[in-house]
Amino acid sequence: AGHNAIEGLRSASVPPEDEGLLDALARDFDPAAHLEESNALAYRRPNDARSLLKDLMYEPVLNLNGFSSGSVTGKTIVPHEARAALDLRIPYGTDVESVVAGIEQIVAKTAPEVVVEGVQLCPPSRTTAASPVARAMVESQCDVGPPPQVWPSAPWWAPFYLFEQVLRIPFASGGAGQAGGAHAADEYATIAGLRTHMRQSIAFLHRFAGADR
Repeated sequence: AGHNAIEGLRSASVPPEDEGLLDALARDFDPAAHLEESNALAYRRPNDARSLLKDLMYEPVLNLNGFSSGSVTGKTIVPHEARAALDLRIPYGTDVESVVAGIEQIVAKTAPEVVVEGVQLCPPSRTTAASPVARAMVESQCDVGPPPQVWPSAPWWAPFYLFEQVLRIPFASGGAGQAGGAHAADEYATIAGLRTHMRQSIAFLHRFAGADR
């Protein structure tokens, strides 16, 4: 399949206001360390830090979330049914309904015996890093420790669109402290990190309350 095989799904360009933030991230980004932390084997493109970060934050991403087939107690025969769960992250500004329709068209054409079901939609969302809430997040982390890394776009899924498109308010995600392994069996947060996070949260509320909005 080509890069634009799904109707309505296109590569996203980096917003001009994000270029400086992307350059700053690339200077400190270690591709090999990120690969090891993600328990991945290789990148599909050259290990250029800026290009990898651009792909990670702005390009469409397809993830095989799970696959099941057959039976652990049955005989060694070819199972009659298999199920796969897929996650597709789409760039900001993409029409979600068009992408879903494009996927259904591809499946109907290439594998008519496959049924697409249980489609759940989460539109992409965005708040500028220059917004008062984002500035308060960055400044409050400086209040309790070293300056944070500022990621202009999150390389993960979360229903942030509820803030932007439903409540129509800007948002920012972040926090000081020490933690890791989110959603994994060995997820952790240190006591000292939680105390730092509490101080930063207070500083964030104080700064945001006094910001011009």
